[in-house]
Amino acid sequence: MQLKAIFSGLFIFLLGNYAIAQTKVPPSNEPAIIVGQPLEETPTPEPIAPEGFEKTHLVDVSQNDALKAVILAQLDAFRNQDYSKAYYAYTSSDFQNTVPLETFKIFVRKSPALYKNHSFVLQSVSFAGVVATVKGTLKGNNDQDAQAEYQLIQENGNWKIRKMELFGAPMSQEKK
Repeated sequence: MQLKAIFSGLFIFLLGNYAIAQTKVPPSNEPAIIVGQPLEETPTPEPIAPEGFEKTHLVDVSQNDALKAVILAQLDAFRNQDYSKAYYAYTSSDFQNTVPLETFKIFVRKSPALYKNHSFVLQSVSFAGVVATVKGTLKGNNDQDAQAEYQLIQENGNWKIRKMELFGAPMSQEKK
């Protein structure tokens, strides 16, 4: 075993010396090219979450407020039966391309947790890439609470709902 380690170390030493011997040192007025680095400068990648946040990180209070404000505004539109506003003003273009307005209306009308809610209690906010995930509880009338998970993305500087899921929420017959 010790002999193997000696040979490995010797091989690395010889390989390193061979690479050094093959390297030509340019005159001081020419830029050096160092093996293992790109020849061209690569652009710095765009941050995938707000500056100062890691890939999955709880966001600061102002971010929480901005995300929660979008959810609360949509819930208010549901309570007022303004489904077009809830759809066009607060959902992302991805959502709108995937879910037609009529399907959205049917889903909301069958979800009393959405249209009969009286508050939303924020539990957590985290980022995975450019997506903010907001988890909370929709407080409904008659103690009909439901767990909700929203995914939001930014479009033109505004947070938009990309996905919403309800857990433990009873579905009803379509509301007229």
